[in-house]
Amino acid sequence: MADYIKEQNRFHNDRLIIILIVFFAIAGIGLVTINLITEQFLNGIRDLNTLQYIWSKDQETAVMDLDDFIQKGDYQNYFVFEKQINDLIQKHRALITLENNGRFFSITLSTKPFFKDNPRLLENLQFIHRYINGKPFSQLLPVTTQYNETLLLRGKLISKLTELKKTGQNFHSAYQNNSIVAPPIVQSYLYRIQKIDFAISDLQNIMTRKLMLATFQLQNIIWWNHIALGLLLTIISILILLRIYKSINQWKENLLQSVEKLRLVFNNALDGILLIHPDGKIVAGNEAASQILHTTPDQLVKHKVTDFINFYDTETQAMFRQFSKNKKFSGDLRVKRNDDQFIAGVSVSTAPGKNKQNLACVILRDRTPEIEYLNKVKQSEQNFRNLLNGIDEGIYILNKDGILLAINTAAVNMFGYREEEILGYRPGKFSANHMIDKFKNSNYLQEVLKGNPQTFEWWGEKKDGNVFPLEISIVKGSYNNQPVGIAVARDITDRHQRIQKLTEAYNEKLVLLQEIHHRVKNNMALVTGLLQLQVFSTSNEEVQNILNMSQNRIHTIAQIHEILYKSNSFSEINFDEYLQKLIDESQYIFKPRSNIELLKHLEAVSLNINQAIPCALLINEILIQIVEQVSENNKPGKIHIFVNKKEEKLFVKISSQSDQRTIMNHSINYSNSLGESLIETLTQQLEAQFSCAREKGTDYSFSFAIKNERGTGNSWLN
Repeated sequence: MADYIKEQNRFHNDRLIIILIVFFAIAGIGLVTINLITEQFLNGIRDLNTLQYIWSKDQETAVMDLDDFIQKGDYQNYFVFEKQINDLIQKHRALITLENNGRFFSITLSTKPFFKDNPRLLENLQFIHRYINGKPFSQLLPVTTQYNETLLLRGKLISKLTELKKTGQNFHSAYQNNSIVAPPIVQSYLYRIQKIDFAISDLQNIMTRKLMLATFQLQNIIWWNHIALGLLLTIISILILLRIYKSINQWKENLLQSVEKLRLVFNNALDGILLIHPDGKIVAGNEAASQILHTTPDQLVKHKVTDFINFYDTETQAMFRQFSKNKKFSGDLRVKRNDDQFIAGVSVSTAPGKNKQNLACVILRDRTPEIEYLNKVKQSEQNFRNLLNGIDEGIYILNKDGILLAINTAAVNMFGYREEEILGYRPGKFSANHMIDKFKNSNYLQEVLKGNPQTFEWWGEKKDGNVFPLEISIVKGSYNNQPVGIAVARDITDRHQRIQKLTEAYNEKLVLLQEIHHRVKNNMALVTGLLQLQVFSTSNEEVQNILNMSQNRIHTIAQIHEILYKSNSFSEINFDEYLQKLIDESQYIFKPRSNIELLKHLEAVSLNINQAIPCALLINEILIQIVEQVSENNKPGKIHIFVNKKEEKLFVKISSQSDQRTIMNHSINYSNSLGESLIETLTQQLEAQFSCAREKGTDYSFSFAIKNERGTGNSWLN
């Protein structure tokens, strides 16, 4: 705990020193930046002062030319004066515009050559405008007041220069009107010019003094800035030296700790460690080395390495040759101890010693238990190999890339290759040609490595080119400490042959069933034809009606057999399609007897043949009953047939309209007619709920549960 607190305090102290160094370094950068800005301020003020001096000399020259013109009347002097005074006014105005707005494109053409020839002056004036004029923080600079006051004085100076220009223009006009000007007028102009000149000189002197004061203030800032920068550098240097001092102490402490840790490692290592002098004497050895060599640490340092290692042994000589060449060695040697020998794992390298002499560092490990364990592992592996080879199915071990790592004897015999011809390859090499693309696109192994076992059929190809079917099961396993897929392959040629025979028998049975349904349908058609002949042979209308209804019932059953032998299923039919055909043919049969239109409202539904036949007969009998009732009225009518499925139940409703008003339930006894007896029998066979209501027409309704009824219709499924 004390070491932890000590480390925490050291960390906080180091962090504080680094924070201070960073803080003072940032402050130093700030001072250097302020110093650079201040120096550029100073250069700008100096350049402005120089510019002020040059323009004052130009103003004095212009005044002298104007005096010469007034006294001598030389127009050349006036033109020179006018040009000089205009240039001065334009330069001062351009400078004010530059100082106020900073827009250099607004400088007049007359000043552009001046700034073009003085790029440093233009840069300094731009810098002054950018960092002094119009910036909020510029008010903190002491030179800002003097600079702003010079702007006001420059405006007054322009006014005086303009006044001087107008005075010269007035005298020029007077001189042009009168070639001789009276001396008093000349004196008055000279006096006025002298007064303006004195005013201009006073303004220029005030501006010069303010710029000089600003220069002095900036020099003081630079001087104090240098002092502060020197102090900061001194503080930073002290902090860096303090950090270096602490780092040296920390390095020294860490070095001592490392030495102590090495000593602990040396003394507590599980392997024996020996330090050997170039003359062969053992300098030091740890406790583990003493135990391995059956001696004590005190006795160990009295021995030489030759007491334990036979240098005439072939393995030892090879070790010394390798050590002399590479300065290191690692391998097994025979080591002597007391009266026996053992195999030791030896690692030899060099270690620095005293007087620049390198010591040999020998690490020993008694490999006797390890060798015994490896022998047991080899025996266990051999037993596992024998067990693996005793399995009839082919066993394949694949790594994550699909490379075969190991196989058993059954796998070798299965494909006819030698073991070395299989290992190191992917299973695609031993797959049939039509399976190669499927093998490339498959992800069976990836799914297995995710923990999802896979079982699938495959087609392999033997070395002789024969193709045979396989059933392969792959599970995730471990081999040499890496995840692998363990595949079990079975030759299922016999199974495929049995399946082929069963398929042929199944197809033959389907053909027979088709033929049976076809013959049943033909036989029923024959019975229907015989009944039709009986109809033609009798003139009794009642007998004809009975024969026609029997013919209709037989035809209803025959249609189901016709649909069955034409379809792929012999147990179920699409009842809605069958009913559609049945109703259409019934419409044709009933048309000669009555003017009735059959309207269908059918949903798609499939029925087992053992429910489809009685349901169709029931619907047919109901239609016959309704047609008989409607025919007695001898009026046209419509019969609606509704069929729908809901919750595994079939609902059928057949309704017609008439003027009769009677209600009848299935529980009421019917007459003894064959049709009504059939309705009752078929209803019981379907286990249906049946009702009949006659109120403004006739409504027959029944419903039953849809079941997979097994009986004569689909007994072939049993």
